[in-house]
Amino acid sequence: MQLLSVEFAVFFLVVLALAWAVRTRPAAFRSVLLAASYVFYAGFHAGFAALLAGVSLLTWWAGLALAGPWQGRARTGILTGYLALVLGELCVFKYWNLASELTGLLPELSLALPVGISFFTFQGVGYVMDVYRRPEEAQRSALDVFLFMAFFPTLLSGPILRARDFIPQLRSGAPAWTDASQAFWLIVLGLFKKVALSSYLSEHATRQLFSGPEHFSSPGALLGVLAYSAQIYCDFSGYSDLAQGLAGLLGLRAPDNFNQPYKARNLREFWQGWHISLSTWLRDYLYIPLGGSRCAPARRNLNLLVTMGLGGLWHGAGLNFLAWGLLHGGGLVVTHAFSGRLPTPGTPAGRRLADAACWAGTFAFVTLAWVFFAAPDFDTAARVLGRMAALDGSGQGPTATLAVVTLGVIAYQALRLDWLRTCPRPLAMLPAPAQAAALGFLGALIVRMGPDGMLPFIYFSF
Repeated sequence: MQLLSVEFAVFFLVVLALAWAVRTRPAAFRSVLLAASYVFYAGFHAGFAALLAGVSLLTWWAGLALAGPWQGRARTGILTGYLALVLGELCVFKYWNLASELTGLLPELSLALPVGISFFTFQGVGYVMDVYRRPEEAQRSALDVFLFMAFFPTLLSGPILRARDFIPQLRSGAPAWTDASQAFWLIVLGLFKKVALSSYLSEHATRQLFSGPEHFSSPGALLGVLAYSAQIYCDFSGYSDLAQGLAGLLGLRAPDNFNQPYKARNLREFWQGWHISLSTWLRDYLYIPLGGSRCAPARRNLNLLVTMGLGGLWHGAGLNFLAWGLLHGGGLVVTHAFSGRLPTPGTPAGRRLADAACWAGTFAFVTLAWVFFAAPDFDTAARVLGRMAALDGSGQGPTATLAVVTLGVIAYQALRLDWLRTCPRPLAMLPAPAQAAALGFLGALIVRMGPDGMLPFIYFSF
């Protein structure tokens, strides 16, 4: 069941009606949402739902075991066994064939990658590690844990939920989100980002560039790379807006996942605004356990490289993803090395100029790194970069419309504008039926603007 489809719209309306009919009875409310989540996920493949149930059962059991009477090595053994099993299944699905190709010792397997496997696996790992640190956070109810792992608005591409934030909302008879206008607006905004912007940029620039860079002039390749920066932001933040809006209509609050990352003046700021639920997950469950920043600078730098390198491989089993992660790891090492050491200009004009230079350098670095993320392999990434550096005017060049859309998305964040995020006041003041009609019309208009055969969200493949 595709998220942007009539079938999903009907499905969600039925779930919405059933959920609100039992909203004051938490057990029934959770049961309706759990059943809906498994129906939704099984629509992709029944085997995916079985895998999700198995991982959820193991996660629930590990949480109970870690909250039990065991101490010392026994608790460490439970955690180690759980991590080996759930990360093992993730590695089998995502990295088995790469290991087979590199070693020649393993048989190749024809395994379909379950949609959202990285997201629900990371949610389970985060929950179990939280219980290992604080046993009082263990959840006795299997229903709570299963729904936390499977909640359908966030299941496919996040945001990655934290049990301590999400599960208490399920147990309350009162909704955690009551602003229906804002929830509807987030859905419309997400549709606009995905259908009108991301799909346009993909169809008119990035798909052609990363499938045949030799057909592009150097200016055309440069604009195509910039277009990918705009596309992946619109695509992924658009999904996050949809997820937040759908959860909000159900009375539940999903965490923010983006905060204008392209306004960042250094890489630390970028990761505070990009895929926030993953960056904080990597910080809390990988970087800090490795030693974080509370160690010698050389060890801290190694921790950054390992964390970001593994973060790159989390996205895909390819040298290009590893390169993307290590580039960001190396960039963060440089950011830490110069943090607080550069002189601050003494005049307002000087400070503005320094901020602009820092923004330009950060955005250029992030954009060039995206080339490795977008390319199907390392060789294609090198070819794209080669076309940009060739200073060759022959081939497909930039178009005015593409430049306006691309630079508009980037400028909106660079100028630190934020007026699109909140439902416009005149719309929010309309009576509920008029609001629903207006927002429904906007949504239908946006979908009508989209191309036929729209590609799935980029992060569905992770």
